[in-house]
Amino acid sequence: MRPEPGTKELIVWEYDLTFNDIDQDLVPYLLQCLQKACTHADGVAWSAFEGAFHFDHLFAEYIAGQIYGYCVVGGDPVMVWDGETLESDQWKRCISDVRSTVDRDFL
Repeated sequence: MRPEPGTKELIVWEYDLTFNDIDQDLVPYLLQCLQKACTHADGVAWSAFEGAFHFDHLFAEYIAGQIYGYCVVGGDPVMVWDGETLESDQWKRCISDVRSTVDRDFL
């Protein structure tokens, strides 16, 4: 089903990255991947752990701990690689703000 003329269309591309070693040294590479994805996106690019994606959960606060990076077009990528920070109220607010951007600009 195609959207009505004049309405916005949400397009999602998924890329699966698999690593044998996921230590802190991986963060610069992940930031580069996120920046490149955001450069080619028309909205928001994000990184999340396996199983965190579903349209109903897109940037939902209750899965914020599963989203470890995001980039809104025109901004710098944000990456968190610390479990305590991923579970913090501050991170939940950041993810909620991204959801607000998606709702406002892309849905």
